[in-house]
Amino acid sequence: MESDFQRWNRRYSNPDFTSSSSPDSLLVEYAYCFKPHEVVADIACGTGRNSLFLASMGCVTVAFDISIAALEQCHKSAKERNQKVHPVAVDFEKFRFSNNVLDAAICFNYLNRELMINLRTAIKPGGWLAYKTMNSNFLKEHSKFNPDYVLEDGELERVFGDFRVIASQDEKTSSRATKSYIVAQIM
Repeated sequence: MESDFQRWNRRYSNPDFTSSSSPDSLLVEYAYCFKPHEVVADIACGTGRNSLFLASMGCVTVAFDISIAALEQCHKSAKERNQKVHPVAVDFEKFRFSNNVLDAAICFNYLNRELMINLRTAIKPGGWLAYKTMNSNFLKEHSKFNPDYVLEDGELERVFGDFRVIASQDEKTSSRATKSYIVAQIM
């Protein structure tokens, strides 16, 4: 059976693979939450579209992904743009952050429930979190997608609702949205 490492490296090494170079619109809208010189973790960064955006704002961006091929593409793009992104290969099925090591974190299109709990303590008080990933509506359009990797109804609010939430959406607030998100400050 193919490991996550192998699967994602194969995907990102495929010469036909293309990905957007534009940052996620949610990150752009709430960019003011992320300050220059702060350490921001981009969880499951892929080829780094959001990492590059944060780096362009002056954030100390640490790009985490399981795929070496994706991180190499991210590093190459950063170098071409004369930006600094720190790529780190990590398997989030095994890795956890220490307490109070991040000024902020973002996570787009990846769900690891243990990591979500870990982010509660990894981000320093006053730091920001932007988390956006697939919800149960996504399965209506992508029936072969593994349901273990979609958020339960209201899950982000249950996990992070005690933070200072400035933006959120789930399948209850938008019945057609295939992704849920939360932007919140750790208090």
